[in-house]
Amino acid sequence: MADDKERLLAAAISQMEKDHGKGAIMRLGSRDVLVPV
Repeated sequence: MADDKERLLAAAISQMEKDHGKGAIMRLGSRDVLVPV
């Protein structure tokens, strides 16, 4: 069940990144910064 949710989430994020560009979606707690502030 958890594997299905992770797979569907990855597919949704992938589609959003195709539509809006890389970095449009970030996971909470992610330490990766694309643009330093």
